[in-house]
Amino acid sequence: MTSGGKSPYLDFQKYKHDGEKRSFFSFGSKKTKPKARPLKVYEMPPTDQNNFTVGSNPFRKEIHERINYKKIFSTFFIIFFFVAWFWLIFYLPYFDIDKISYFGIKALNADEIKSFVNDNYLKSGKYWHKNNYFLVNADKIREGLKQKFDTSDIQVTKTFPDQLQIDITEKTQSIVYCTQVGYYLLDSDGTVVKTFWEKIEEVINTSSVEIVTTSSMITTSTITNTTTQVTVFKPNKNKVENEYRNLPLLCIGENKKFEKNQKNILSTDFLQTVIKWQESLNKEGIGTPEYFIGGISQQSGLEAHFNDKRWYLKISPENIEQQISKIKAILASNEGSAKANEYIDVRFGDRVFWK
Repeated sequence: MTSGGKSPYLDFQKYKHDGEKRSFFSFGSKKTKPKARPLKVYEMPPTDQNNFTVGSNPFRKEIHERINYKKIFSTFFIIFFFVAWFWLIFYLPYFDIDKISYFGIKALNADEIKSFVNDNYLKSGKYWHKNNYFLVNADKIREGLKQKFDTSDIQVTKTFPDQLQIDITEKTQSIVYCTQVGYYLLDSDGTVVKTFWEKIEEVINTSSVEIVTTSSMITTSTITNTTTQVTVFKPNKNKVENEYRNLPLLCIGENKKFEKNQKNILSTDFLQTVIKWQESLNKEGIGTPEYFIGGISQQSGLEAHFNDKRWYLKISPENIEQQISKIKAILASNEGSAKANEYIDVRFGDRVFWK
């Protein structure tokens, strides 16, 4: 290229060298290498007097670059193929998740779990299908469920082309804990995982009071009936769902409410004590308690009430084996069991009290 950006024109009209011609009789002399004639470079091709470009062929046709239709068609076909493939993968109903299976849900609210999964991970928009098999993120669903619900483990599995399976392992339930305002299912850590509500039962007691007025002349006697309203809290295991009725029912006479997922309602040791008492009483043939009544303090003792006995047991969280032996001994002698109409108390050392 020349400084002007134009292609140079080379004058190839003469190819003779500038060296001297050899004579006829110089065949024996040493040949000398002819000097190459320098080519003349022109910025523009030279023209003659008729304005004809020197060295050009007037009959030569200019070659134009031909359009490569094959390349254009191939590019268009590849683009169309990927667009069609994308549409089939992400918009074809065949790959939409429409079969969702849930396993292991017992204490948790199944409808709440299903709504959470559908609204956050499967609900499709107008132009985007979130429930597409290739877009559903199983790990993201699992992490979301673990943060939302208090569970032991969650597994989410996708099955091609339209199935989703969610396996939930709930925390181990320990007891049903009730107050005067409701029933609560606790796990092994003392955390509320389910709530059962129950209204306060009211019992109306009627008593007669005799009022006597005397004087020196006239004696009158008047009987007046008064009505006293007493609120009695009596646990009812029928308020608990059937699948949880085999768990110990521990109640306290307080007006307390607890929120779902509230932790440390009871200590782990005390929960295990209540469970052990129910298992021991059942195993030793004494009976299966309908419910336990506890005090404000977890160390103040328990009352074990039975449906088929006219008395209940007063027991303590410590020395369970020793107390079980005393209960069996008093029941075998028929002395305490025959005279006890209200309770049998085995909390204090080797002594047994009954009323």
